[in-house]
Amino acid sequence: MEEYLIVGKSTKKLDALAKVTGSAKYSGDLSLPGMLYAKTLFAERPHARIIDIDITEAKKIIGVVEILTAKDVPVNEYGLQKPD
Repeated sequence: MEEYLIVGKSTKKLDALAKVTGSAKYSGDLSLPGMLYAKTLFAERPHARIIDIDITEAKKIIGVVEILTAKDVPVNEYGLQKPD
């Protein structure tokens, strides 16, 4: 039987120390000059069927660059960027 390098053995997580000490950087910690920010707005009704969304007033707000709805996002998943 071949010897495996990782399977069946304990491995050290390279980012463990940074995570337990609070020094790890996550995407929410980043801030760069000219950076755009996004906000996800949930329907607050888990099984409701949304018939229409009127975004005309929201588009008029100064600083709004784009508004995306479900029609613009074919894979509509929200969660961790990388499972840990």
